[in-house]
Amino acid sequence: EHFRNTDLAAQGRKARGEAPHRIHVVLDNVRSAENVGSIFRSADCGRCLEVVTCGFTPNPLSTAKLAKTAFGAEAAVAHRHFESTKAAVEELKAAGVSVWALETVDGAAPYAAAPLPPGAFDGPGVALVLGNEVTGVDGAVLPLVDAVVEIPTFGTKNSMNVACAATTVIFDVLRRWR
Repeated sequence: EHFRNTDLAAQGRKARGEAPHRIHVVLDNVRSAENVGSIFRSADCGRCLEVVTCGFTPNPLSTAKLAKTAFGAEAAVAHRHFESTKAAVEELKAAGVSVWALETVDGAAPYAAAPLPPGAFDGPGVALVLGNEVTGVDGAVLPLVDAVVEIPTFGTKNSMNVACAATTVIFDVLRRWR
């Protein structure tokens, strides 16, 4: 009795038909299935609209390995795959979505200072592009985005794990929208 074995609150939201938040999580050649699974879980917890996998990023249709860390979230979050991140970003921008790339490059603004588009539920929303664990977001994608943002760090590393970074920014966007 002390252990919860079902997600009752989530089941209630689903039964009520609550709309997803207009957050698109775009993964640019993320190599680790475990990281992708963790991002799916965070996207589900944030009730994000979708996870977009690009390039060689593992997706629920390509490998069962990510299910270990997704813990069922891969079945709860809409997802689609693009061969290139550039094509995904172009499609999102054509739909009016504001696109941010999380990247540690000169000129990147702190993510919390980036202006958010209005409307968690009724606007086109925001897309968060997260890159490969070693090489980051493809340099050809950066000129296409509306903002390049970073998470300030204070230790010896200049960036967080990609799954941790996704969670940090997803929940800050939600906090600011609410």
